[in-house]
Amino acid sequence: MEVNNGLVTVMLPLYRERLEHAEAAIRSIVNQTYRNLEVLLFLDDPENDQLRQLACDFERQDGRIRLIVNESNIGLTATLNRAIKAAHGQYLCRMDGDDVSFANRIELQLGYLRKTGADLVGGFCEVIDDDGRFLYNVDNIPVNPQAVKRALRWNNCVPHPTWLGNASAFEGGYRSFPLCEDYDFLVRAELAGKTIANCPVVVLKYRMSKCSISRMGLFRQYLAQVYLTSNYGHGRLADIDEADAYIAARYSESKDNGYCVANGLFNEGLKLMREHHLLAAASKLFACMLRSSGYRGKVFRLLAAAMTR
Repeated sequence: MEVNNGLVTVMLPLYRERLEHAEAAIRSIVNQTYRNLEVLLFLDDPENDQLRQLACDFERQDGRIRLIVNESNIGLTATLNRAIKAAHGQYLCRMDGDDVSFANRIELQLGYLRKTGADLVGGFCEVIDDDGRFLYNVDNIPVNPQAVKRALRWNNCVPHPTWLGNASAFEGGYRSFPLCEDYDFLVRAELAGKTIANCPVVVLKYRMSKCSISRMGLFRQYLAQVYLTSNYGHGRLADIDEADAYIAARYSESKDNGYCVANGLFNEGLKLMREHHLLAAASKLFACMLRSSGYRGKVFRLLAAAMTR
């Protein structure tokens, strides 16, 4: 990979996002105040003619954009690894196809990266719903590298769609770790001696769709995180096959259903709290704690990570 100094490569995978969401995501990148960009649009659904046409239109209008269509659906992990290999930038930036970056996101994060000497930075984000309505901010995450290092023992505290880092920080690529390849990436980076921080500014609108609030698989993801952090706490690299066995031994459909319902209640409670409906919020959060012991563990981890700030 030939590196272009000062160039930021934005890796933006597309799959089956709503057309208006994908357009807003791409437009938020091409309109960045930082102009020295290479934008890689990776379409992981080669039969999605609408998204292909949208990406082609942007590619024709802006010479900084390259559309790359996967021959078949290979998944997010493999797509991001292809993007890392195709990138020419000194810096790499993550972006999802249904989120919206603030116009000065890259300028702010790149300045923070250079100022702190970090290898990789994330940032605060604003959570929105399918229709773009504000839900809540994610701004209680640790900022400085030592606090991030401690918090990763409990929870993923660097939102994946907000990542921006030196190209060298991405050289190891992603592993197909079950349901949390981004968390695995951060833990491996820390174990390899990389410096990770969070820019203390809201840099992106993260879209929380209805299906992502209630989707199945959240409990499996939680179990994978428990296994991952257990190894990280002992300074060990997590084994993927052992992670699969760990999850299988502790999984049940009823626990998954309960965890999923609790997650929905938790997000409703946070939204009500932001709207100052405190009694209603407390009711939702209390119901969440009763619904799933696994989710109680998740909330404990969130609080433990927040206390490292």
